[in-house]
Amino acid sequence: MAEALGVASGVVGIVSFGIELCQGLLEYYNSWKDAESEVTTTYNSLQDLTKILLLVKSTLNDQDLKSEIFVKVHDSIALCEGGIADLSKKLQKIQIFSLRDTVGERLLSQARRALYPFKKSTLIKLQEIVEDLQDRLHFTLTILDINISLQNFDIVSGQLRLLSVKADKTQIGIGNIQSSLADIDRKIDTIESIYGSEYLRDFYKWLSPVFDVFEKRQHDIFELPGRQDGTWEWLQSTQEFKDWLSGTNRILWCPGQPGVGKTVLSSSIINHLKTQVKQSNIGIAYLYCDYSNALLTVPNLIGSLLQQLFQQCPKVPGGLLELYKIRKSNNTETVRLTLRECSTFLRDVIETFSDVFVVVDGLDECPHREIDDIRDQLLDQLKALPLKTQLLFTSRDLPAIALKFATDRRLEIHASRHAIEGYLQARINNSKNLRRHIQRKPDLRQAIIDTVAQKADGMFLLVRIYIDLLATKNVLGMVESTLRNLPEGLKELDTAYDDVITRIQNQDDDDVAMAKQILTWLYYAARPLTLQELRHSLAVNLVAEADPDATELDEAFLPDEEVIASVCAGIVTCHAESNTVSFIHYTTKEYFKRRIDRQQVERFLHLEVSIAETCLRYLSFEREELEQFVIAKREKPYWYTFQKYTQNECPEWDIDTCYPLFRYAARYWGDHANSLLRQVTKGLIMKFVMQPTALAASFHALIEQEDLYLYYFPIFFSGLYLASFFGLNEIVMMLLEAGQQINTKNKQNWTALHMAAARGHAVTVQLLVDRGADVNAATYKPNYVASGSTALHWAAGNGHEKVLEVLLENGAEIDLQTPGHETALHWAAQHGHVGAITLLLNKGANLEVHAGHWLTPLESAASRGEEAAVRVLIDRGADLSNTTDSGRPLLHLAAQGGCVEVVQLLLKTGCDVNGGSALWAAAGSQSQRRDELVRLLLKEGADVSERLGDSAWLDEYKGETALHHSAREGFDTTVRLLLENGAEVDARNEDGETSLHLAAVEGCEIVVQVLLEQGADVAAKNQTGETALQLAARIGHEGIVRHLLDHLGEEINSQALLATAKIFKVATAGDEKAMQVLIEDGADITIKGQDEETALHVAAKEGHVALSRFLLENGANINALNRYEMTPISKALD
Repeated sequence: MAEALGVASGVVGIVSFGIELCQGLLEYYNSWKDAESEVTTTYNSLQDLTKILLLVKSTLNDQDLKSEIFVKVHDSIALCEGGIADLSKKLQKIQIFSLRDTVGERLLSQARRALYPFKKSTLIKLQEIVEDLQDRLHFTLTILDINISLQNFDIVSGQLRLLSVKADKTQIGIGNIQSSLADIDRKIDTIESIYGSEYLRDFYKWLSPVFDVFEKRQHDIFELPGRQDGTWEWLQSTQEFKDWLSGTNRILWCPGQPGVGKTVLSSSIINHLKTQVKQSNIGIAYLYCDYSNALLTVPNLIGSLLQQLFQQCPKVPGGLLELYKIRKSNNTETVRLTLRECSTFLRDVIETFSDVFVVVDGLDECPHREIDDIRDQLLDQLKALPLKTQLLFTSRDLPAIALKFATDRRLEIHASRHAIEGYLQARINNSKNLRRHIQRKPDLRQAIIDTVAQKADGMFLLVRIYIDLLATKNVLGMVESTLRNLPEGLKELDTAYDDVITRIQNQDDDDVAMAKQILTWLYYAARPLTLQELRHSLAVNLVAEADPDATELDEAFLPDEEVIASVCAGIVTCHAESNTVSFIHYTTKEYFKRRIDRQQVERFLHLEVSIAETCLRYLSFEREELEQFVIAKREKPYWYTFQKYTQNECPEWDIDTCYPLFRYAARYWGDHANSLLRQVTKGLIMKFVMQPTALAASFHALIEQEDLYLYYFPIFFSGLYLASFFGLNEIVMMLLEAGQQINTKNKQNWTALHMAAARGHAVTVQLLVDRGADVNAATYKPNYVASGSTALHWAAGNGHEKVLEVLLENGAEIDLQTPGHETALHWAAQHGHVGAITLLLNKGANLEVHAGHWLTPLESAASRGEEAAVRVLIDRGADLSNTTDSGRPLLHLAAQGGCVEVVQLLLKTGCDVNGGSALWAAAGSQSQRRDELVRLLLKEGADVSERLGDSAWLDEYKGETALHHSAREGFDTTVRLLLENGAEVDARNEDGETSLHLAAVEGCEIVVQVLLEQGADVAAKNQTGETALQLAARIGHEGIVRHLLDHLGEEINSQALLATAKIFKVATAGDEKAMQVLIEDGADITIKGQDEETALHVAAKEGHVALSRFLLENGANINALNRYEMTPISKALD
């Protein structure tokens, strides 16, 4: 190694050697980068490091580089020498274990993991080395101030092409790099290079559990076999689409009949936007709605749009990542964003683009029901997005949907004859049977095209079914006969499906049995199944047939993908990118539903309960790893998940890889069992609930998928809890008769009654109460939001009216309060359950009970923006003049909640628009409709110059105007709106701070620019004599420091201020050489930043001993106190 580094003399040599090492590692891992997630993570990190090194090298080769900068760069890169040496050692050791092509085929995954290059520990160590190098190079990039401009990209792209030529197997993905680099306007510190791909994957999954579903769906659809180019050219030429694309028309609704190819058309539009329209300042996002995916809730859909646009942001917004970082550090990252938070952040991200295009396919496949109307909620959310958001929807032409788009542009979708012919030509050419028949009778090709196109009547779905049917015919005469008798048009769709079912039933018995199981699973599954989930479900039944007493799953019984597709005669498809299995079209499921309604189910499907039985058998298999997890879990906190167990305790084991069906089975077996409990099902359930390990592991897998219940439900419990959770009344009775105690409590005092009430199982609740359940039993957990809650609270909070009636009729105390003084009425009001509110009031609930934060039910509803609940409570006599003990009037609470309708309602009832700083609250509201609310209040006479008065709750904001609040929160559009309506740009609060001070402290760079444009006084000082510039430098907001320096006319030491702005970042990294450079540039290391901490506090907290010693040698104060009166030594020991 020493000899190698000797050859690589100088900084350019070190960087070049680093590039060569990355190339070698990329060559080795390239063949396996798609095989395992750990390898993918390492491969992606190596790519990121390569990009950084190439940019640094190309900049260092610039002969115009100033000598003083070169010296600093030299010192910073020298710090990378050790990391590059470690990288070289790893490469040398890995090459010893190189898997050679002469092996003949790839080793199995288990075998590969045993080899050094694929060991978890190896990959983790390699990842640590790469991340450390990225961190060290970050300061180099700051010194060089590298722009990822087109010029720099050309250099990097050329270098990557050379690497690609040198090593054919190393596909570094120049096209993908070009796309990602061209989208970033300024620095190399992209999200990926700062946080790492694995961290970001967890972050994106936190934003939405379906974060990668739509990208995979887009790939699957756009790459469909037989798909023809030009299938959407007719749409491109329409004026409606042109107007939508240009922004003249914001919303375009494209209805079409089932099967005309709406989804394929959507994929073409999305691809066009990505390849032809996409620019760095244009955002593109899309959704594919799916009736069968229970995960497609409104928060998850909005979260997916947020995730997609976040990845494309021309300017990386920090607030969202910061929130995730805080929750991750507190081990609460499983607490996902609420819908309101998602919407707020989505609007903020949209504002970073000049235009945003959103395509929503299959809106009609969103559930539309009285309770939990996903379709209407999603539409309302999307239509409320900023006007720069262009929206395109496809759906069936349903009256309820047409009503929603009554005032919007409409463009009917139809399948063109040209597209159908192209598809048929491709399918004929790919069919061995049809090619052979056409050789005998050439006219048959055109006959097939003409007849199928005519009979399909513009439905691509029928085209596919018909050509699938014809391709199975081995005899020419049968092709011609089938062609003559093809059913025609949508009305005959059932006939076409009947033919498919007949083909399935004409197979041998084993294939018919497997097809029936597959169709049963796809019809009844609560969400889309992965291929591995379906394979394991089928294997369970095959194992049971071979050995009814089997205690484990023999993987020799797993059927291949090809078998699954072939036995179902073309109506089941496997999606390669998303790895899911589904019916070819939603009309397939509708067909089976019609047959079930006619009581013809046995011919096509098994009973739904058969799925529950498969799940129970799967959960009951003996698994030593799960036993170890349960043992470990007993000593861990509530947030200890399967993933954390894999990471920390058992890196060689992963539940989703080893037991793919386990999570689905744990979450949904009870729902499937509720359809019918036959004797065999009861036996399987009783056997399962008597297995402590299987029971505990399955319940943990269940709560990991239920965000609400992860924090509120117990971790260990009896079978009675689980039976009550699913509302399995017969099982509840059997367990009680077997001796399980009805009022048994876990550590949080949860009972089975809590379970049944929270889930809305009224019959189960009645059964438990009749058997002696304590209706007023309360949960308990210190400092816990739901502590002290009864079954009545949970029923009210979830809107379960029938459960409320049962509990109240059996002695539940209606006004029983939690330690936070919340009653069941508070819970119902907070969640807007009007029916539950009415029922409780009719039963005598107290309207004016003050709860946590001293809120009444009316105030709770108003602060949450629950308009319907507010209206009901007002109609029933709730006191409008009440103010909270903190002095916040009702209108203030409603404005803070950001609900325009609630504010309008309160103003109509006589609330004073200037009574309680409603405008101040609205200006800082996190609501997506904040600006609309501010306009409403201004229109109604709100005083734009009103200052926040005395308030126990808001004392720290005393003297602020609405402009202060919006500036501190970083809402640039609201700041502009207030200034346009007469807000004083240099108004001061009680601490003498202007809005510019607050924006500078909070790092709101865009707001700072807006204020400067409007003439804000850069030299204004607060009561402690500090300017916004000094505050920004102290906190470390380098970009804001630059903006403020540009607007200062006086002489000032800009180099020292910029250096000061960087000290906390360098202190966090622990980079001693970088800190020395900053001190030489004039940085003040004694200055205090966030929480009044010095650089020494930060270095001590991070455990950087050498840097702490260096800071002390250069004048840092070892006794400096932060805002919590902690010294650097205290932080080191904390």
